[in-house]
Amino acid sequence: ETAEDVLDDDFVAKLLEPWDVGGAITLERKAVYRFNARVAKKWREGRVLLAGDAAHQTPPFAGQGMAAGLRDADNLSWKLASIIHGHATDDILDSYQLEREPHVRATIEMAIMMGKTVCITSKWKAFLRDMTIRIGRVLGKLPDGSPDYPPLSAGLINTGSAGAGSYFPQPVADGKKLDDMLGKSWWLFSREAVDIGSNDTGLKLISLTDPVLTAHAPALTQWLDENSADAVLVRPDHYVFGTGDPGELAQIFRNIIRTQSSAIAS
Repeated sequence: ETAEDVLDDDFVAKLLEPWDVGGAITLERKAVYRFNARVAKKWREGRVLLAGDAAHQTPPFAGQGMAAGLRDADNLSWKLASIIHGHATDDILDSYQLEREPHVRATIEMAIMMGKTVCITSKWKAFLRDMTIRIGRVLGKLPDGSPDYPPLSAGLINTGSAGAGSYFPQPVADGKKLDDMLGKSWWLFSREAVDIGSNDTGLKLISLTDPVLTAHAPALTQWLDENSADAVLVRPDHYVFGTGDPGELAQIFRNIIRTQSSAIAS
C-alpha cells in the first residue's frame, strides 16, 4: 500500500473490523512512520554531547531505543561528576562514544533482524519462517537466553586484563542486591584485606572477608576464580575496569584520576 492508502479512513476501518469497535472509538491521529537505524558520526564537540535519539535511532522491534538512551546517560553521569568534582579532566568524555557506539550498533542490528522477522507479509515466506523456528526448537538450535551484546572494547578499561569491559555480576543474597548495598562509586574488590596506601581519590576498597559481603562473597569469589584474579576494579556504571593485583589496580586508578584520562588505555 501507499502512505495515502493506509491513511484513508475506510482503510483504517477495515483494519479495526476484527475487533468490533465500530462507533465505540474516535480516531485522534493517523500517521505513517518510517523506522530509522541511524548513528551520528560524532557524539561530542567540546562541551556539547549527543545522547539518546540525538546520537542514534533504533527501530522499535527490540524495545531498545529508550534503553540505549538510559545507558548513554549512565555512561556520562559519573564521568561528568568526576569532572565537576575535580577528579578528572574533560578528556574523560572522549571515552563516551568509544564505549557506547559498538553496543548501540549491536542493538540496532538486532532490532533490524527482529523487524525483518516479524514484518514478513508473504504467506509463503511467513510459513518458511515459522517452520524454521519450529524445527530449530525441536533440534535445540535456537539461541537460549538474552542477546549477547558486546562488552566494552575500548575507552576507560584496562584492555588485555581478564574480564575488562564486561559487566560485573549483580548477585542477590538475603533479598539484597550488591549494587543497592554498595552504591555508585569506583570499587576495588579484593579477596583479602589489603593496604593500598593513601586513598584521597574517592576509590572505595572492600575485601570479600568484610562482614558486609558475607552473603555475596561466594558469587564474587566464583567470578574472581573464573578470571584468575585476586582483585577487580569496578567502575561506577558497574563495568569492570580490570583485574589483577589490588595494589597495582589502585595505582592505575590514581593515574586515571590525577593525569590526562587519554593515557589510561595504553
